[in-house]
Amino acid sequence: MGRQALSKARTLVTTVGGAGRLGGNAIRVEPWKGVEIDSVRITGTPARHGPEGKDSGPVTGFVLTAEGEPDITNSGDTLLVGARPFPNAVVVPVHFEGWRHHSECREQINLASANAGLGHRLKWAPFATGYAPNREMGVKIAAMNVNRRSVLLAGASLTAAFSQDNRLKAGDVVERIRKNVGVDWRSETVDKIVAGSADVPVKGIATTMMATLEVLQRAAAAGRNMVITHEPTFYNHQDSNDGLVNTDVYQFKAKFIQDHGMAVFRFHDHWHARHPDGINAGMTAELGWEKNADAGNPRLFKFSGIPLAEFAAGIQSRLKAQAVRVIGDPRLPVNRVLASWGYVSQGPGIANLARPDVDVMIGGEAREWEVIEYAGDAVAAGKKKGFIVLGHIVSEQAGMKHCADWLKTLISEVPVEFIAAREPFWRPDHPVTL
Repeated sequence: MGRQALSKARTLVTTVGGAGRLGGNAIRVEPWKGVEIDSVRITGTPARHGPEGKDSGPVTGFVLTAEGEPDITNSGDTLLVGARPFPNAVVVPVHFEGWRHHSECREQINLASANAGLGHRLKWAPFATGYAPNREMGVKIAAMNVNRRSVLLAGASLTAAFSQDNRLKAGDVVERIRKNVGVDWRSETVDKIVAGSADVPVKGIATTMMATLEVLQRAAAAGRNMVITHEPTFYNHQDSNDGLVNTDVYQFKAKFIQDHGMAVFRFHDHWHARHPDGINAGMTAELGWEKNADAGNPRLFKFSGIPLAEFAAGIQSRLKAQAVRVIGDPRLPVNRVLASWGYVSQGPGIANLARPDVDVMIGGEAREWEVIEYAGDAVAAGKKKGFIVLGHIVSEQAGMKHCADWLKTLISEVPVEFIAAREPFWRPDHPVTL
């Protein structure tokens, strides 16, 4: 069938070996050399036929150029090899699942592209109507003459496929998160778009612990107009604007988000509910405590009697924290530590610190007349206990760094990065200017 189609083509441009075998109307091209047909320049590019280590024979890529028109590049079978010489090009996979000799699916291509640093350039064209891939024979090839009109029609089709209506939107990102987080989505949750709308076209994504105005400004400057935040944007857990909408700071922040075409999505409940908990996984990795984690409780960690002062200093150094506070005897041997990242409430906080198998508890923040007062009284009563207070942002920040890495496996159309929220406090002996 392929040779029948080729016999009807006016000109065939192929590899050196292919032209020798076919003869007739076949023209050979070598890498970075080419021919011009009807004012369209066809240039050969380096390519590899098959996966690394399994070359299936000679193959070539092509670049089609014409004055006043966008360049079109065919990578020649292997996407990552073909894309590297063109750092600014959009990458469109067209030859993958649906062919008997190709097993890669869309998800695998997304992941491989992200790992190779090409994920933000990847675009997916919808399947054309009017034909379907045939798993035994491949796709039937319609013969056509190679001319300028054919090339321009192909370029127009790709342009239409990536029109504004087909661009990734904030709602699409949220839907991918919902489908892939691994837990049922709750009917009552704070996880929602809290500023902007689901229809905002996404140019880039930033994850952060808290969408402060300073984080939003940095995200906008970097072209990351969708911000995924763990904690509230508008000063209360529900992100409601009751009593706030008329304040100058609220209005300034809301206007900044609107003026910069941004969307802010809160990702709290389900990131914690994920298995493993996304915040705990990120904090464990950031502290380098993977080997210290208890097999039955990933928030419980085992150590070898490090003095409390030395232990707290190590945490402060790893997290680059400014305002770590500690309750307990500095000489207390630290053997078993329970992490309660974020806010430590009175109920589970006191019960956890009172456990006989816990020497030290780590938390983000707590009311001073609840868990903090209990910890101080425990020490005064002669109990061998310690409580390390990191600050809320510091205690969960690495969890949203981990979130950015996870999102890169789901989102390949735009860049994804983590933007750290600044620690809100500074010490008098170490002032920090924003």
